[in-house]
Amino acid sequence: MRWGTLAFLTSLITAILCVFCAVINLIIADAVGDSTNYKINPYIYYWEVLSGVFFYATIATAIILFMTKKNSKNRERA
Repeated sequence: MRWGTLAFLTSLITAILCVFCAVINLIIADAVGDSTNYKINPYIYYWEVLSGVFFYATIATAIILFMTKKNSKNRERA
């Protein structure tokens, strides 16, 4: 498997996980009624952190995908 394909699949998976965690966070916050009160339901905080982690992982893998695509174009020219 090429690095570009691996980076694309990883980016896609992390983007899906980011959206999933954000939706779970919204469902819990809606059920609790207050999305900022972590004392009522501390799981809101965990889902927010997970969503953020997957968001930054998506950005990182997208950058890797861009760099591998750029490097492969440079190799084709040489």
